[in-house]
Amino acid sequence: MVQSAGTDDVKEGSLQAKSWVVGHLVQSKFTDVSRTYRPKDIMQDIREEYGVNMSYDKAWRSSEEALRLIRGDPASSYGLLPAYGEAVKIMNPGTIFELELDDSKYFKYVFMAMGQSIRGFMCCIRPVLVIDGAHLKGKYGGVLLTASAVDANNQIYSVAFAIVGSESVASWAWFMTQLKSVVHTVQNLVFISDRHAAICKAIDEVFPTAFHCFCIHHLKMNLLAKFKTPALEALFFKAAKAFHESYFNENWVQLCAHPGVREYLEAIGKERWARCFQTKLRYSQMTTTIAESVNALFRHAHKLPVIALLDHIRGVL
Repeated sequence: MVQSAGTDDVKEGSLQAKSWVVGHLVQSKFTDVSRTYRPKDIMQDIREEYGVNMSYDKAWRSSEEALRLIRGDPASSYGLLPAYGEAVKIMNPGTIFELELDDSKYFKYVFMAMGQSIRGFMCCIRPVLVIDGAHLKGKYGGVLLTASAVDANNQIYSVAFAIVGSESVASWAWFMTQLKSVVHTVQNLVFISDRHAAICKAIDEVFPTAFHCFCIHHLKMNLLAKFKTPALEALFFKAAKAFHESYFNENWVQLCAHPGVREYLEAIGKERWARCFQTKLRYSQMTTTIAESVNALFRHAHKLPVIALLDHIRGVL
């Protein structure tokens, strides 16, 4: 039997005034993923519109029901990934959609790069990819991995995405392996990231000839945390951004006057953070800011079931 909800069903003490009823009534409030609609908001709206008081617990269950109606069930969403992937590839020729399951046939990883994004990157975009990850906030958690670039108008250009359980060498290596099928013919490829050990190892394994450099903002934060000297910030940024070695040296001498700084930065490798020593062009990309902007763009979707999240990303692109 199909359940249907009407306003007459919402009556204090009525057996039908249950969370599924309220969930049907408020589901339209959840269509905009950027909107925060909390259980206490449901309580207020139901009280004002129907004169019914409800408990916070029932309001919370109602929100879960509304989310299920609008975005799908988080658990069953994983089972729909194969069909969703095929549909995306049919509707967007050239799309790469890869799904990996563990030995028990449970979800492990999923990767998506839209066909138009691939074609644009291969023919028009500078070969610099900013890599980052953001933790998801849905029922089953996980991490959204991203690869982003910048186009000729200095606008963010998203290339690829993956959803994995956690940031590990295995998950990053899998992401990089799938990414290689997207950019395998690109010459002078450059990656920019923070110094996450798993990212470093994955890039070394999958892209041994690529140039991997680090976000100078993250390095600055690490530098200040380690040496507790605020004056290092300006000196480090001047040295990192210098186009000519002579200007770099002016600031390098002052940096090295602080005990331990020379050894710390040389151990990282000057070519990984100082522009004048780069072995391949990173152009003006000195930080992972664009990846953080991508994460911010999708932050409201981080709570969605896996299919709804991927489709939200596809829709934005």
